[in-house]
Amino acid sequence: MQRLIALALTFLAASLTFGCVAATPSGDGRQLNQSLAQLAGSQEELAQKVERLQDNMVLLEARVFDQQAALDEMRQAMTAQKVTAVGQNAAMTGENTAPAGASAASQTPTEIYLKAFGDYASGRYNQAISGFETFLKVYPSNDYAGNAQYWLGECYYAQNNHVRAIEAFQKVVDDYPRAAKAPDALFRKAEALLKVNLPEQADLALLELRRLYPDSTAARKPLPAR
Repeated sequence: MQRLIALALTFLAASLTFGCVAATPSGDGRQLNQSLAQLAGSQEELAQKVERLQDNMVLLEARVFDQQAALDEMRQAMTAQKVTAVGQNAAMTGENTAPAGASAASQTPTEIYLKAFGDYASGRYNQAISGFETFLKVYPSNDYAGNAQYWLGECYYAQNNHVRAIEAFQKVVDDYPRAAKAPDALFRKAEALLKVNLPEQADLALLELRRLYPDSTAARKPLPAR
Protein backbone atom coordinates (compact mmCIF):
# COMPACT_ATOMS: atom_id res chain seq x y z
CA MET A 1 0.00 0.00 0.00
CA GLN A 2 2.73 2.40 0.92
CA ARG A 3 4.44 1.51 -2.32
CA LEU A 4 1.29 2.40 -4.28
CA ILE A 5 0.99 5.70 -2.42
CA ALA A 6 4.64 6.49 -3.16
CA LEU A 7 4.13 5.73 -6.85
CA ALA A 8 1.03 7.91 -6.91
CA LEU A 9 2.88 10.80 -5.28
CA THR A 10 5.76 10.39 -7.74
CA PHE A 11 3.32 10.44 -10.68
CA LEU A 12 1.58 13.54 -9.26
CA ALA A 13 4.91 15.36 -8.78
CA ALA A 14 5.93 14.47 -12.31
CA SER A 15 2.61 15.76 -13.65
CA LEU A 16 2.98 19.07 -11.81
CA THR A 17 6.55 19.45 -13.02
CA PHE A 18 5.52 18.78 -16.61
CA GLY A 19 2.71 21.30 -16.28
CA CYS A 20 5.10 23.98 -15.06
CA VAL A 21 7.55 23.24 -17.84
CA ALA A 22 4.79 23.30 -20.42
CA ALA A 23 3.49 26.63 -19.13
CA THR A 24 6.87 28.24 -18.99
CA PRO A 25 7.49 28.51 -22.77
CA SER A 26 4.15 30.28 -23.17
CA GLY A 27 5.19 32.92 -20.62
CA ASP A 28 8.68 33.15 -22.08
CA GLY A 29 7.19 33.44 -25.57
CA ARG A 30 5.09 36.43 -24.53
CA GLN A 31 8.09 38.04 -22.91
CA LEU A 32 10.16 37.35 -26.03
CA ASN A 33 7.51 38.92 -28.26
CA GLN A 34 7.36 41.95 -25.99
CA SER A 35 11.14 42.24 -26.03
CA LEU A 36 11.23 41.97 -29.83
CA ALA A 37 8.52 44.63 -30.14
CA GLN A 38 10.45 46.93 -27.81
CA LEU A 39 13.63 46.28 -29.78
CA ALA A 40 11.89 47.07 -33.07
CA GLY A 41 10.52 50.31 -31.58
CA SER A 42 13.97 51.23 -30.28
CA GLN A 43 15.53 50.59 -33.68
CA GLU A 44 12.95 52.77 -35.42
CA GLU A 45 13.46 55.53 -32.87
CA LEU A 46 17.23 55.27 -33.33
CA ALA A 47 16.85 55.45 -37.12
CA GLN A 48 14.74 58.61 -36.77
CA LYS A 49 17.31 60.16 -34.43
CA VAL A 50 20.13 59.35 -36.86
CA GLU A 51 18.14 60.89 -39.72
CA ARG A 52 17.47 64.05 -37.69
CA LEU A 53 21.14 64.20 -36.72
CA GLN A 54 22.20 63.95 -40.36
CA ASP A 55 19.82 66.75 -41.33
CA ASN A 56 21.09 68.88 -38.45
CA MET A 57 24.69 68.28 -39.53
CA VAL A 58 23.91 69.36 -43.09
CA LEU A 59 22.07 72.39 -41.75
CA LEU A 60 24.99 73.32 -39.51
CA GLU A 61 27.41 72.89 -42.40
CA ALA A 62 25.24 75.12 -44.55
CA ARG A 63 25.12 77.83 -41.89
CA VAL A 64 28.89 77.72 -41.46
CA PHE A 65 29.29 78.01 -45.22
CA ASP A 66 26.81 80.88 -45.27
CA GLN A 67 28.87 82.74 -42.67
CA GLN A 68 32.06 81.96 -44.55
CA ALA A 69 30.50 83.37 -47.73
CA ALA A 70 29.63 86.58 -45.88
CA LEU A 71 33.23 86.89 -44.66
CA ASP A 72 34.51 86.32 -48.19
CA GLU A 73 32.24 89.09 -49.47
CA MET A 74 33.61 91.43 -46.81
CA ARG A 75 37.18 90.53 -47.79
CA GLN A 76 36.41 91.10 -51.47
CA ALA A 77 34.84 94.48 -50.67
CA MET A 78 37.91 95.51 -48.66
CA THR A 79 40.19 94.35 -51.49
CA ALA A 80 38.16 96.34 -54.01
CA GLN A 81 38.45 99.43 -51.84
CA LYS A 82 42.22 98.99 -51.68
CA VAL A 83 42.46 98.55 -55.46
CA THR A 84 40.32 101.65 -55.99
CA ALA A 85 42.51 103.62 -53.63
CA VAL A 86 45.67 102.46 -55.46
CA GLY A 87 44.13 103.44 -58.80
CA GLN A 88 43.22 106.88 -57.55
CA ASN A 89 46.72 107.42 -56.18
CA ALA A 90 48.22 106.27 -59.46
CA ALA A 91 46.02 108.67 -61.42
CA MET A 92 47.01 111.51 -59.14
CA THR A 93 50.74 110.74 -59.55
CA GLY A 94 50.45 110.17 -63.30
CA GLU A 95 51.45 106.51 -63.12
CA ASN A 96 50.12 104.13 -65.82
CA THR A 97 49.05 101.19 -63.67
CA ALA A 98 47.32 98.24 -65.36
CA PRO A 99 44.04 97.27 -63.70
CA ALA A 100 43.85 94.04 -61.83
CA GLY A 101 41.78 91.78 -64.09
CA ALA A 102 41.74 88.58 -62.08
CA SER A 103 38.36 86.93 -62.50
CA ALA A 104 36.69 84.98 -59.71
CA ALA A 105 37.02 81.22 -60.01
CA SER A 106 33.83 79.27 -60.67
CA GLN A 107 32.22 77.67 -57.64
CA THR A 108 32.49 73.95 -56.97
CA PRO A 109 29.32 71.79 -56.86
CA THR A 110 29.59 71.55 -53.07
CA GLU A 111 29.82 75.33 -52.73
CA ILE A 112 26.75 75.89 -54.91
CA TYR A 113 24.77 73.26 -53.03
CA LEU A 114 25.71 74.53 -49.57
CA LYS A 115 25.04 78.13 -50.56
CA ALA A 116 21.56 77.18 -51.78
CA PHE A 117 20.95 75.14 -48.64
CA GLY A 118 22.13 78.03 -46.50
CA ASP A 119 19.60 80.28 -48.24
CA TYR A 120 16.87 77.72 -47.58
CA ALA A 121 17.84 77.40 -43.91
CA SER A 122 17.77 81.18 -43.55
CA GLY A 123 14.34 81.49 -45.17
CA ARG A 124 15.63 83.05 -48.41
CA TYR A 125 13.54 80.68 -50.50
CA ASN A 126 13.75 82.49 -53.84
CA GLN A 127 17.55 82.55 -53.67
CA ALA A 128 17.56 78.92 -52.58
CA ILE A 129 15.32 77.92 -55.49
CA SER A 130 17.63 79.71 -57.91
CA GLY A 131 20.68 78.03 -56.35
CA PHE A 132 19.23 74.52 -56.40
CA GLU A 133 17.98 74.95 -59.98
CA THR A 134 21.45 76.13 -61.05
CA PHE A 135 23.04 73.17 -59.31
CA LEU A 136 20.67 70.68 -60.97
CA LYS A 137 21.16 72.28 -64.37
CA VAL A 138 24.96 72.25 -64.20
CA TYR A 139 25.49 69.08 -62.14
CA PRO A 140 22.47 66.79 -62.74
CA SER A 141 24.53 63.65 -62.04
CA ASN A 142 26.23 64.87 -58.87
CA ASP A 143 25.86 62.85 -55.66
CA TYR A 144 23.94 65.77 -54.13
CA ALA A 145 21.51 66.10 -57.08
CA GLY A 146 18.77 63.99 -55.47
CA ASN A 147 18.99 66.00 -52.25
CA ALA A 148 19.02 69.27 -54.20
CA GLN A 149 15.82 68.25 -55.97
CA TYR A 150 14.25 67.35 -52.62
CA TRP A 151 15.15 70.67 -51.00
CA LEU A 152 13.81 72.45 -54.06
CA GLY A 153 10.47 70.87 -53.23
CA GLU A 154 10.83 71.97 -49.61
CA CYS A 155 11.39 75.56 -50.76
CA TYR A 156 8.14 75.54 -52.72
CA TYR A 157 6.34 73.87 -49.81
CA ALA A 158 7.58 76.58 -47.44
CA GLN A 159 6.19 79.19 -49.85
CA ASN A 160 2.82 77.39 -49.84
CA ASN A 161 3.28 76.69 -53.54
CA HIS A 162 2.10 73.14 -53.07
CA VAL A 163 1.54 72.38 -56.75
CA ARG A 164 5.19 73.11 -57.57
CA ALA A 165 6.23 71.23 -54.44
CA ILE A 166 4.34 68.14 -55.62
CA GLU A 167 6.10 68.30 -58.98
CA ALA A 168 9.51 68.75 -57.37
CA PHE A 169 9.03 65.88 -54.92
CA GLN A 170 7.84 63.53 -57.64
CA LYS A 171 10.89 64.43 -59.72
CA VAL A 172 13.11 63.11 -56.93
CA VAL A 173 11.54 59.66 -57.34
CA ASP A 174 11.51 59.85 -61.14
CA ASP A 175 15.07 61.07 -61.67
CA TYR A 176 16.83 59.96 -58.48
CA PRO A 177 14.98 56.87 -57.16
CA ARG A 178 18.04 55.70 -55.20
CA ALA A 179 18.60 59.03 -53.48
CA ALA A 180 18.50 59.02 -49.69
CA LYS A 181 15.69 61.57 -49.74
CA ALA A 182 13.48 59.70 -52.22
CA PRO A 183 11.25 58.09 -49.52
CA ASP A 184 10.86 61.44 -47.74
CA ALA A 185 10.02 63.07 -51.07
CA LEU A 186 7.06 60.72 -51.57
CA PHE A 187 5.82 61.34 -48.05
CA ARG A 188 6.10 65.10 -48.47
CA LYS A 189 4.32 64.78 -51.81
CA ALA A 190 1.45 63.07 -49.99
CA GLU A 191 1.32 65.90 -47.45
CA ALA A 192 1.32 68.49 -50.24
CA LEU A 193 -1.53 66.65 -51.97
CA LEU A 194 -3.56 66.94 -48.78
CA LYS A 195 -2.89 70.67 -48.79
CA VAL A 196 -4.55 70.97 -52.20
CA ASN A 197 -7.50 68.78 -51.13
CA LEU A 198 -6.54 65.63 -53.03
CA PRO A 199 -6.73 62.99 -50.27
CA GLU A 200 -7.17 60.04 -52.64
CA GLN A 201 -4.00 60.93 -54.54
CA ALA A 202 -2.25 61.41 -51.20
CA ASP A 203 -3.21 57.85 -50.25
CA LEU A 204 -1.85 56.61 -53.60
CA ALA A 205 1.43 58.42 -52.97
CA LEU A 206 1.64 56.76 -49.56
CA LEU A 207 0.97 53.36 -51.12
CA GLU A 208 3.71 53.99 -53.67
CA LEU A 209 6.05 54.95 -50.85
CA ARG A 210 5.37 51.70 -49.00
CA ARG A 211 5.74 49.69 -52.20
CA LEU A 212 9.01 51.24 -53.35
CA TYR A 213 10.64 51.86 -49.97
CA PRO A 214 8.99 49.47 -47.47
CA ASP A 215 11.93 49.52 -45.05
CA SER A 216 12.30 53.31 -44.91
CA THR A 217 11.40 55.41 -41.89
CA ALA A 218 9.11 57.53 -44.07
CA ALA A 219 7.05 54.46 -44.98
CA ARG A 220 6.11 53.99 -41.32
CA LYS A 221 4.92 57.56 -40.85
CA PRO A 222 1.17 58.26 -40.76
CA LEU A 223 -0.30 61.12 -42.73
CA PRO A 224 -1.67 64.07 -40.73
CA ALA A 225 -5.29 63.93 -39.62
CA ARG A 226 -7.67 65.21 -42.28
